[in-house]
Amino acid sequence: MKKEISKFLEFNGKSIHFLAADGEYWIALKPICEVLEVDYSSQLTNIIWISKLL
Repeated sequence: MKKEISKFLEFNGKSIHFLAADGEYWIALKPICEVLEVDYSSQLTNIIWISKLL
């Protein structure tokens, strides 16, 4: 990775931390799910299932 920059954004009154590296943004799934009030385990299962299809 070239340059890493850790930042945060505010969403629904909560801070979400993310990492910018090599022109890509990386963010943890669980904090996003908590802010959006969706079930983390279901979303993780969906991501794993979709990644197997690719």
